[in-house]
Amino acid sequence: MLTYTDGVMEAGRRDNRPVDVPALFGGALAEGKRTARDLAGYILDRALEADANRPADDMTVLVLAMNDAPPYDASRITPEIRRLEMHVPIMRNA
Repeated sequence: MLTYTDGVMEAGRRDNRPVDVPALFGGALAEGKRTARDLAGYILDRALEADANRPADDMTVLVLAMNDAPPYDASRITPEIRRLEMHVPIMRNA
């Protein structure tokens, strides 16, 4: 699943070089990008480049990928429980 903010959609329009996010997604796949991190990074990098690394609006790209489930383990009490892992860097002003 891919979602992004309007800052990504508007990227490049100041210089008449708008980005085509679905085409970027396809380009990332064609270049062998497969992880959610790599796909999101590719799209965000291209959007920033289109705005000469000076975006007029905030930009967020979210790629949600589903991995294969681990093998079923009948010894677990609640095998239907799934966990979500997220890593969110938080930058603080010094």
